[in-house]
Amino acid sequence: MNHDTDADAGEAPDAVDRLLGRSRRVRPLPAPRSNPVPPALGGPSPTVQETGERVPEAEVSLTPDHVYVTVELPGAAKDSIELEAAGRTLAVRAPRTRGSIYRLVVDLPVPVRPESAKATFRNGILDVTLARSGGGRHDE
Repeated sequence: MNHDTDADAGEAPDAVDRLLGRSRRVRPLPAPRSNPVPPALGGPSPTVQETGERVPEAEVSLTPDHVYVTVELPGAAKDSIELEAAGRTLAVRAPRTRGSIYRLVVDLPVPVRPESAKATFRNGILDVTLARSGGGRHDE
């Protein structure tokens, strides 16, 4: 086997020179901007800034004798939750661990007896059970 090493050796530098020549022709990346954030993605506007109050998610369910309200209060402490029921409304207020406050007023579909309110709070979920006033279906 006879290899022509001189021919191969002569072609290799030419190929390397061609590759290096191409790499020298590549344009450099543009210099970084003084303001890296485009104007459209700037800081929050005053209308978006946090006010410290949050309106939690709530769900209302009815049975013939009761109204059930479930409210999501992640970050609230059980001992700090305030409830107030009157007529057809349920108000919930609860400070959060991060300093903001949950506030919610739920318009109930039927009148309730406030003195019947029973609440449980577990894993950030508040469940409130209220008896319908007037014995159930008759007051709709």
